[in-house]
Amino acid sequence: MKFGLFLKSCRQKNKLTQEELVTELYIYDELFSGLDTRTLIRWEQGKTQPSPIKQLVIIRYFKQFDNLYFSCLLDDIDENQFCTKTIKNIVKKSKEHVLNLPQNIFSHEDILITHSSNISNKIDMPLSILSGMTSDSFSITKKDFLLWSEQPNNLFLLAEVHQQFMGMFICLRLKQEVFEKIISFNLDVTELTEADFAQGEEKSSLFIVTLFAYNDIIATHLYAHFLVYLIKQQQYIFDVGATPLLEGGKKIVQQMYMQKIKEKQIDKKTVTSYKVSLEDILLSEDVLRAIFTKENCPQE
Repeated sequence: MKFGLFLKSCRQKNKLTQEELVTELYIYDELFSGLDTRTLIRWEQGKTQPSPIKQLVIIRYFKQFDNLYFSCLLDDIDENQFCTKTIKNIVKKSKEHVLNLPQNIFSHEDILITHSSNISNKIDMPLSILSGMTSDSFSITKKDFLLWSEQPNNLFLLAEVHQQFMGMFICLRLKQEVFEKIISFNLDVTELTEADFAQGEEKSSLFIVTLFAYNDIIATHLYAHFLVYLIKQQQYIFDVGATPLLEGGKKIVQQMYMQKIKEKQIDKKTVTSYKVSLEDILLSEDVLRAIFTKENCPQE
């Protein structure tokens, strides 16, 4: 979506005239001290666009109306609206999590991403891969996997091409106090019980277990679904965290603007926990560019 269309949609949704919005922005932030109606019209028409910092302030301004970011996009947003090149710059940081399967053996249209709650007949390959990416001190069992997949609020994405497993993105939606124990290394994800997961509309934190894909096209599709999930569930998610065991995982979470929280020695390796507020992810330069540069985005 072009930013001008977003701007116009938000203005109309909140029943503001162009003149009223110019005045409102002028009052809201001194960045708009020189703004006039003619400039606003050109922004809405896509003839010019505000600078990235002004776009950010405009997004924050419209959040005042319903306490949601991108609320005028919520009914229409899906993973196909993102610039895949921008997302690829995030996920391609890890050769351990994103492999190099040739891209010419299938097309974007062949990729099926499902949010799976019943994976009992698909569990062997994902579990085998996840076990190979962890240490003996972090041994995930089939019982753990099934418990996680059965929790309706968790994000359990599986990617397939022609019914063949191609990748996964697993996030656990936890009660905030449980999440804090995990990133403080006072609780292991293998020790979670059903009572530790956030229920319904309970305020929660999202813990990323893993992202794995056979190539960056698959990874890009998985991450796009993840972004849609964050945007649509933003009123229930406070922050996002991870404790990556591999160097590639660290690069991905750092690209997501996560900050170091704590370190612990596991199997003679230093494991670091990270977290970031949901707001910092949604308003990051990469996410805004992914949302608002689709029309000018080179596609594979």
